[in-house]
Amino acid sequence: SRLPISAEERLRRYVHAQYKMTMEVMLDDQKVHEMVIVALERDWGVIDKHVDSIHDLFAEVIRDGIEAGEFRQQDPVTASRCFGAATVILCHPQMV
Repeated sequence: SRLPISAEERLRRYVHAQYKMTMEVMLDDQKVHEMVIVALERDWGVIDKHVDSIHDLFAEVIRDGIEAGEFRQQDPVTASRCFGAATVILCHPQMV
């Protein structure tokens, strides 16, 4: 279900939660960090599916924001890819 808050706030909360989780779990727990790095290096199919699911989530929220007049008219899929690229540095275990 959708939170009764703006699309902008949902995106902000998601990225903040991902950043926090990356800092607390992925970087503080060396074993988890190593497993993530191995997955990134060896299993691109799984990683691609994961990234696609995140972009799908972003596109849905952006679409909601467009419909609500929060965001200008645009292609939500393209916007989701741009948003993901702009925020990856906050969530990617090798970039944080």
